[in-house]
Amino acid sequence: MTGPNTSSTQYGVGGTDLGIARSLPNGSQAVVLGDTFDQAGVGGPGWRSPVMLFTNEKSPADYADGLTFHGAVGGSYARQLWPYNHDRAPWTNGGFATVLPSDLLVVGSRIYLFVTICRSLSEVLWTEIQYSDDNGQTWHHAGPAGQRDWHHEGAFQMGITWEMGTDGWVYIMGNKWLVDGGSNVHLYRCRPNEVADRSKWSGWGWNGTDWGWNRACSDIFPAGTKVREMNLRLVQGQWLLTYTQTAPDIRVNVKGLRNGPTSHIGEAPTTTVVRHVDHDQEPQDRNNTLAQCYGGYVLTGSTLDELYVLVSQWDTRDNWPYQVNLYRHTVHADIPRPAPVPTLDQVVDENYLLSRAVLAKVGGNVADLPTTPAVETLDAARQTNTALRRVAGVVGAGTAGI
Repeated sequence: MTGPNTSSTQYGVGGTDLGIARSLPNGSQAVVLGDTFDQAGVGGPGWRSPVMLFTNEKSPADYADGLTFHGAVGGSYARQLWPYNHDRAPWTNGGFATVLPSDLLVVGSRIYLFVTICRSLSEVLWTEIQYSDDNGQTWHHAGPAGQRDWHHEGAFQMGITWEMGTDGWVYIMGNKWLVDGGSNVHLYRCRPNEVADRSKWSGWGWNGTDWGWNRACSDIFPAGTKVREMNLRLVQGQWLLTYTQTAPDIRVNVKGLRNGPTSHIGEAPTTTVVRHVDHDQEPQDRNNTLAQCYGGYVLTGSTLDELYVLVSQWDTRDNWPYQVNLYRHTVHADIPRPAPVPTLDQVVDENYLLSRAVLAKVGGNVADLPTTPAVETLDAARQTNTALRRVAGVVGAGTAGI
């Protein structure tokens, strides 16, 4: 999806990673990228993070042959979303090296972006929330209520993912995503107008008897599991958590949370998008093995049967590949699918059969009406009209002017 010979290069995006996707208030889809460079790989000119690309694509049919970008914040050259210096030791020109995006959330016409400020992947300083009211063109710090030191909540808000529920709550999962290769995960919730005030985030915890809100948080993954990047999304009415697992092994998984974010996550149906193999084993199977894989972000408009997931690869031996790849995935069969949307022909046929049955029930003449609808849609609709007019006649309903 990124790298040489892709549409990202026309916006000055050579090497990059992550790829957090959201549908914006204006209807376009944003993809937020992490540390980005002009040239393929890590390093060289044009270091900026985060950056935002746009695409007009928003369905599995669009993604079937890959993702095409149609714009960027900054126009023809994707600029950093807000200005700061990429400093280096002795840290005298800003004091930090980079800003890593964690997740996007849209509330009304406002976009929120949670970010992690660090000197390196092993030295995090703090986290904060930025927001935009113009579809990502300009950004503003959400204030001290949204900023915390890296160790806040035991560092379980170092990286987060969030999603708006249908019940009026925003659900937030947080972890120590840059500490020791990841950690277990904690769950919070807040009202949409409280997103930027982290003192209002309510924890989900176990008290020794049951789980509940407004408690100190408890780990929600089984003991020994380490999670890094996360992406919590509602897809076709079902809650999904896509995430990078780093222990007991490395893979990008999808969990179907059948009872919502408070589901017993250890029992959630799980599938693997891609798993790590050593470089000298690659490729074993290009469909589901990838050395040094991470990320796992779902594109807008994905379905349970066609879930399009953005997975990064960074070969740290020589800093290339450093790019985002697009995978098509099928969510576990135990996750309920929505009822299929009937076609026009199906609706017309069902209406005819229903109207004929009602006519027979009220004692009308159905002898000359076939027991199956006509093959042609218009003919079947005419049959329905005939049956309904007869029903109206039997029950004494007027049809003048209809």
